[in-house]
Amino acid sequence: MLRHLSFLLIVVASINSSSAWAEPVKLKADEIFSLLNGQKIKGEWNGMPYTQHFYTNGVTVYISGDQNGTRSEHGKWQVNKYKNAYESSWGSPRWSAYDVMRDGDKYYWSDIVGTLREFRVVGD
Repeated sequence: MLRHLSFLLIVVASINSSSAWAEPVKLKADEIFSLLNGQKIKGEWNGMPYTQHFYTNGVTVYISGDQNGTRSEHGKWQVNKYKNAYESSWGSPRWSAYDVMRDGDKYYWSDIVGTLREFRVVGD
């Protein structure tokens, strides 16, 4: 009986320490910049697929839509090195900040309340 209990404890300990249980890690400013600068990403926001371009001159273009139509917005993007956060501005002087999280090979936006939205880098 003791041998079975010891084996069970070892299995449970190894499961708890596996990366499957890891929390997403917040990226630092230089990692965010390297990930996004000059790149294009795809994801889903509030149930709507989108593509976003991050141009090296600080311009960003957000295109969302489906078979019923698309819309695009032009804005600005930057990385705040003090907050270690991505920031964007869409026609106003106010910047919206998002943390960028990584869990293995997956990336997420994290808003002020911690909602995670997955995205993937698809190139330039």
